[in-house]
Amino acid sequence: MNGQESEDFRIAVQKDAPTLHRQLDDALARIDPNWLRETQERWQEYGGRSLQARQVRLTPAQQAMLRQQGPLRVGLMRDYAPLSFEDGGQIQGLTVDILARIMDTTGLRAMPVVGQWHQLIELFQRGEIDIMANISDLPSRREYSRFTQPYHFVSVVGFTKSADYRLTSKESLKGLRVGYGEGIFYADALRREIGDNAIAFSDQASMFIALANGQIDLVLAALDNGNHWLREQGQRDVHIAGELTLDDVIREDLRFAIRPELEALVPILNLALDGITPTERRVIENRWLGAQIATRTPAPSPLN
Repeated sequence: MNGQESEDFRIAVQKDAPTLHRQLDDALARIDPNWLRETQERWQEYGGRSLQARQVRLTPAQQAMLRQQGPLRVGLMRDYAPLSFEDGGQIQGLTVDILARIMDTTGLRAMPVVGQWHQLIELFQRGEIDIMANISDLPSRREYSRFTQPYHFVSVVGFTKSADYRLTSKESLKGLRVGYGEGIFYADALRREIGDNAIAFSDQASMFIALANGQIDLVLAALDNGNHWLREQGQRDVHIAGELTLDDVIREDLRFAIRPELEALVPILNLALDGITPTERRVIENRWLGAQIATRTPAPSPLN
């Protein structure tokens, strides 16, 4: 575009303030180029987070508790790729990598409990799972859950075979047969809106097969997970109709939930999440969400 494709940001000064203009120009010229480059990288690539790793500083009481803590049973969905999924008998994905970094940092041990969401959430409610992964903070879950800070956000979108349909509001769901994952955080709001036309599925693959067969008109799913199943099933005539906006539902925040008896682990896990450097987080995200990059960063330790 003849040099207009890049926007240059400057400070504008009134024409009748030449002294101020000269002072600002001199000050900008004295800025260390290395500091400026690091600042640009910090905000453009990492949203303002510090590029320096935070050391996980635990109190003596926390250190003593960790030494006494046995392996933690962690619920991980087997079909929520690329966040957690089973392949060749092993559980892997973005969430698994994040969990592995937490285990490495704190010395905690994890025993994966792999299953479908509705199975895992029941086990967690009964206290048979210590930590639930890929879960959102909802008031209805706080009675039996203590949540960490978010480690990832996902967009919930509508997948449809109609190239003309647009998901623009909750009213645009009227008259459609809508598939959703059983036990998902927006299930109640969706049923209130469209009643029996909201159809729950216990596994993600069946939901997209139903879309392909015309049994439902729309699938609501996490963007990355939905794209995964479309690739797996070879569906090429499916369109993204838009992002779900239903009551307060816009994006899904993914956290770890801990059963109340282990509430003291929450600040420790938060410290470990804070300790994941932007570079480490970017490597993990690129590995599962974006293009593969050449890196010699060692893979996270497998979960025991």
